[in-house]
Amino acid sequence: MRDMEPIFKEEHHTDGDNSINVEKVLSKIVAYWPLFLFCVALTCVTAYIYLRYTTPVYEAHAKMLIKDDKQGGMGDGQILQDLGVQSGAANVDNETEIIKSRTLMEQVVRNLDLNIHYYAPGRIKTSEYYYKDLPFRFTTYNKNITVGASYPLRIVDDNSYTITVKGKEVKGIWGKPIELPIGKVVLTDQSHTANPAYDYKDFTISVKPVETQAIRTLKALEVESVSKKSSVIELTISDILPQRGEDILNELVKVYKKASVDDRNTTMEATVDFIDKRLILVSDNLNDIEKQIEEFKSKRKITNLTEQSKLLLDYSTDYLKQITQKEVELRVIESLKDYMNDEENKGKMLPSSLLIRDDGSMAAIEAYNNLQIERSAMLMTRTEDNPEIKSIDFQLANIRKDLVGTLSSMESSIKVSIDELKKKSGILDSEIRKVPEQERIYLEYARQQHIKQELYLFLLKKREETAISKSSTVANARIIDPAKSDAGPYKPRKKRVYLAAFALGLIIPGIGVFLKELLNVRINNKDDIKKHTKLSIIGEIAHADGNEEIVADEKSKTIVAEQFRSLRTNLQFSLTDDNRKTVLLTSGMSGEGKSFIALNLSLTLAISGARVVLLELDLRKPKISANLNIDNKPGFTEYVIGKAELQQIIRSSQVSDTLYIIPSGAIPPNPSELMMSKKVPELLNMLNEQFDYVIIDSAPVGLVTDAQLLSKYSDTVLYVCRMNYTYKEQLKNVDELVRTGKLPEMNLVVNDVKTKMGAYGYGYGYGSYEGYFEENNKGFLNKFRNKR
Repeated sequence: MRDMEPIFKEEHHTDGDNSINVEKVLSKIVAYWPLFLFCVALTCVTAYIYLRYTTPVYEAHAKMLIKDDKQGGMGDGQILQDLGVQSGAANVDNETEIIKSRTLMEQVVRNLDLNIHYYAPGRIKTSEYYYKDLPFRFTTYNKNITVGASYPLRIVDDNSYTITVKGKEVKGIWGKPIELPIGKVVLTDQSHTANPAYDYKDFTISVKPVETQAIRTLKALEVESVSKKSSVIELTISDILPQRGEDILNELVKVYKKASVDDRNTTMEATVDFIDKRLILVSDNLNDIEKQIEEFKSKRKITNLTEQSKLLLDYSTDYLKQITQKEVELRVIESLKDYMNDEENKGKMLPSSLLIRDDGSMAAIEAYNNLQIERSAMLMTRTEDNPEIKSIDFQLANIRKDLVGTLSSMESSIKVSIDELKKKSGILDSEIRKVPEQERIYLEYARQQHIKQELYLFLLKKREETAISKSSTVANARIIDPAKSDAGPYKPRKKRVYLAAFALGLIIPGIGVFLKELLNVRINNKDDIKKHTKLSIIGEIAHADGNEEIVADEKSKTIVAEQFRSLRTNLQFSLTDDNRKTVLLTSGMSGEGKSFIALNLSLTLAISGARVVLLELDLRKPKISANLNIDNKPGFTEYVIGKAELQQIIRSSQVSDTLYIIPSGAIPPNPSELMMSKKVPELLNMLNEQFDYVIIDSAPVGLVTDAQLLSKYSDTVLYVCRMNYTYKEQLKNVDELVRTGKLPEMNLVVNDVKTKMGAYGYGYGYGSYEGYFEENNKGFLNKFRNKR
């Protein structure tokens, strides 16, 4: 037999082609559009239910300006310094940590009763409410609750209520305290201020520990600097109740400012306390000296000093002034040393304004006080064992040690100066001894009086300056924007939820389709065929609805009938030689429609006027004779074993005058041995002489060797594969059969192609034939049938 060129030369894709076929992807999406539509609808409905019953969370914001010594603040530091007040500038980072401290938040919880939650049942879920929206308020006398509890409550009337405690109902009157396991509480009626649309009667009051509530609230709080170049910080808190969020921020700012003022007043109070103690002591000494002078004058009846005394006083005035000044300084230094050496004062501020004309010591005391303030601020967020606290303690000890040494040096220096002045004053004293004894004694009293008076006036002045500083103390911060909640919820956000639901509705079926295609081991599109075999496709048979085995009769105008006519035309162009008449049909396995293709191809050839004989040589599972209601005995088996003649086994098909059938006959125990009989080629030669076409329906080549044995007698082999049924690996085996010459002259016939999905599921196909063929005009539902 001569070689035959296949009619169709298909361009094949290689396994290494990884390019994405956009047309294929879009076609797959279109093919599964009901699934995508269902999933999108399902996820959107789920998103609607989620949004409908999920409790929204709102965000409240507030802005505050911190007086930062590095970044600038309100600019009033110079004014206070002119009044003798130290600047109270703060560091933004430190103040941010203080605002986020648990200590401040616990105070906010106590002030607002945030650890008390109110719940009321709804039609579907139980919701939480703020006390400002309720007809009553629950208040505890104990503001340091450490154990949680829950109490169901029912409003009985305008005067009373019932609360369930350990399974027992307790009746209470609005405004009168009652005893609960958590302590004494009182429920006050505020129905006149509550939401008038609120008509619930049953509630649940949940009381949480203060510390637990503070930690929970801190998790919802964010404190951030607006920018690196400014000292403005923004406070943000998320809460399901927007009004409560605003109240928390406003109260937090209030508590912070109060703590800041209290901290700064601590230094002032330490200075005032020190001055008050010294004033009492100096005042007592001054009173004692004045009484002694009074007694001295009264006893000796002295009313005026002599001219000599006046002259001596004039000479000694300068020395007295210098000695007085030095002794005042000496007393101040001794007092400071006593104050610093006292162990009880180690954690207190040092009165820096008492030193006179010693800028170095004043700077050291100011540094010491600043470290004390910083240490107090850090203790709000850290413990005594913190390394930073230890470092500050070390610095304080060093400064204190240095100050004590400095004061000791100053004390020694002043004592030397006093001794020198007294030595010079001694010259005058020898002259004074010459005056009456009374005048000399009086001068001594006067000198002591002058010293104490100067010290008293100095302390009194410093006390007034410190009092002014204390009264003018302001917080380190001021509010720029008070707390305000957003108009809409922070989460869930409807647009994002619906967008995510829509995307999820596309992704889930997309992943399913992708996995289905990835894990699919059967051919389901033309690319699968091209990738696994080099054979040409000679015909494509679309999916046919119904169970009819004959679909290509003379009157049929369906798509399937036209495709069989196209297959007939392609086959006739292949078998151009009159001696090339034998066509063998096989497949990889049973169920691929091989017999269906053989019968309808034979009928299509017969309708064209050719004499066609169809051999039912699938001896293991013959179907054609049964489908045509033809008795299959005697048949091919009887002919080969010599029990029947040729004319006895040729039967009319009863569907066409020019189509004849040779049935299989009895099923033999050895079909392959029958195919090797010498009578087989004799039979085919005789049939070639009598008929225009000889169509052989053989057994699947993937299961038995019948088709291989018959291929040497055929002019062409049609290998039938079925969409979504034939395994991809079977096509690879077919290529091997062609390459080894076991099944030469082979072409593919693709069966059961879904026309609505394009060419084997994508790209192009028979969609443009709608309305052209007869079956497309039978109704709307016919377009959605996919079962044969």
